[in-house]
Amino acid sequence: MRKLYFDQFEFDSSSSEESLEIHVALKQLQPQKQFDDLQSFAHASAGESASVNLGKLVPYQDLAGFSSIREYLKRFANINVPDPCDWQMVVLNEDDLYWDGILDSPDYFIRYQWSSTA
Repeated sequence: MRKLYFDQFEFDSSSSEESLEIHVALKQLQPQKQFDDLQSFAHASAGESASVNLGKLVPYQDLAGFSSIREYLKRFANINVPDPCDWQMVVLNEDDLYWDGILDSPDYFIRYQWSSTA
């Protein structure tokens, strides 16, 4: 699993006080895959509580506070989100200044955790 972290100085305006953490795991690794399912990825990425209390998978939505998941995945992790997108996602936690969720794409499990203190 790759873990990427970006602080406020990586964004267009450091005064936005944004931060972003992205965890990415390939679904198929040779000779074996790292995670058997979304729950095992959630456990490794977000902890036992998140994996036990996973919500329902819903269709992908391009929302996360002030940011665009699509834009930031391309910019910071070089992951293209197709348009239209048939991925599924589960929201772990969200409010106006925080979004934490897991995206289930055909090739990857992706945890996307964005926040701002502005």
